[in-house]
Amino acid sequence: MLIPCILVVLLMSMVLVGAGSYGIDYKLGKSKYGSSAITDTDFHGPPNFHGPHSAILSVNGEDENKNKYIRLMIYLDEPLPLDEIDEFCTQICPLSGAGDIEIRLFLDVNGDGKYSSKKSVGDNWLKTKVEWWNESNEVMGVWSTLDVFDPRFNYQDRSRTKFGNFTDCQEKLGNAGVVKIWITIYEVEYSGATCLIDYLRLGGYVVSFEPLEDQKTKKASPRKVTPGRKITYTLTYGNDYNKTNLTNLVITEHYDPRTTIISASPPPDPGTNNVWTIGTVQPGYYGQIKIVMRVAKQKCKAVIDGRVSGTGYVSVRQRLSTERSSHVITNKVEISCDQFNQSATERTAVKPVEERSITFSEHGSGTYASSEELRYTSTRLGIDRELDACWSPGMINLSHGRSLVYNTSWFASRTCEDQKKLVLLSERFLYGDKLESCVSAQLYGTKSKTRARIDSESNFSGLAVYEIGSRIDERNAALLDILYGNYSVVASNEINVKSGKKDDRWELYHSMKVKQTL
Repeated sequence: MLIPCILVVLLMSMVLVGAGSYGIDYKLGKSKYGSSAITDTDFHGPPNFHGPHSAILSVNGEDENKNKYIRLMIYLDEPLPLDEIDEFCTQICPLSGAGDIEIRLFLDVNGDGKYSSKKSVGDNWLKTKVEWWNESNEVMGVWSTLDVFDPRFNYQDRSRTKFGNFTDCQEKLGNAGVVKIWITIYEVEYSGATCLIDYLRLGGYVVSFEPLEDQKTKKASPRKVTPGRKITYTLTYGNDYNKTNLTNLVITEHYDPRTTIISASPPPDPGTNNVWTIGTVQPGYYGQIKIVMRVAKQKCKAVIDGRVSGTGYVSVRQRLSTERSSHVITNKVEISCDQFNQSATERTAVKPVEERSITFSEHGSGTYASSEELRYTSTRLGIDRELDACWSPGMINLSHGRSLVYNTSWFASRTCEDQKKLVLLSERFLYGDKLESCVSAQLYGTKSKTRARIDSESNFSGLAVYEIGSRIDERNAALLDILYGNYSVVASNEINVKSGKKDDRWELYHSMKVKQTL
């Protein structure tokens, strides 16, 4: 395809450097009177001009009533100014029959970035036809240069106006841009015609026909990954010079520290995992290296104990969460040889880890004592917590003899939440004069299953509002009791969600026993 003609191909994405960065591509035409293809490594014709592959165009001579042809089409995403293609040339090697070659440039004249076949739009084209070979001349089987802007050629536009040379074309159409080019092979005297085309130079770039040239330096797949998944990097290198070998070519990979290498084909140099010594690369030859990396996955297992007690105003909120934000994995390749040094970088987004969390909070004034054990893994969260709180006014002495009195009842809550599955399970105690509780909260989550459970035993005194709430897929449920006096509450609450191919199946379980005490 299309690449800078003075550099090695540096592959970086799913399309080639030229086609991706400069918007140039080619297409082989189809016809029932001819064929077009890229020669394979078993081709037994003359040596290809650049690398082991060329485009071969062939027209048969079977039907004398048809003007038979086959063409190669070149497309540009953005118009290329006429004055940038004045060195437009290609290599031609006739193989059989007799043929002419027509070059047609399709021009964007009105500035809309494309060519239109409607004359009213004002776009134009230029063409020149070259009598190239027959069975008796000496060009058969020999590579030679076809200079499209040879001053000996005559040009004609769509209005059949003829120009003596390319300078005349530029004077009339100098503001126009080339958006596509046709190179068409016509047979002469119904003899059929077959030829090779290779190494087409256009505006400082080269269209060649090596399969690996249809790449960029570094390609990463997929473009986004989840933690723990694999990334495949494809490195493509090659030589797009005309007659110069690349010597002492070395490729060095720089891996992101958050990735681990799994495999590489071909393997790197002995004693390394990131260096490939290629050596000499002849013009038109390319190679690839495929590297499989694994993105680091969160692996953590922890058990944490805590204890606190005191008198005064207390406000506590703690959160245990699996959430991880998105980040970017960066991989860099360096290519060095005697002729130049270059590098390319590929960035891959790592998807965030959806949050699963257990939260507990308490606040009030008086005496307070609590202890907890927190358990954490990448898929399971757990809290066992004991609380003993008794209401009394709290006072803070300020300067100048002033004081601040806190006189608030006790509030406590526990919440298990899976944001990806939209699952929430909560328990709340409000306006308690005294609160003693033991609570166990657990949250388990995988791709196919989510389980949230809260078990608690509590003793209250005073006025209290006891509430249990749940939410699944934005559907809410709640149990609410308003209690006054002395009482004990034993509660179990659980949500189970199993993910299927079509819908999630879920179960919701609430159990609560309330007993008045003296």
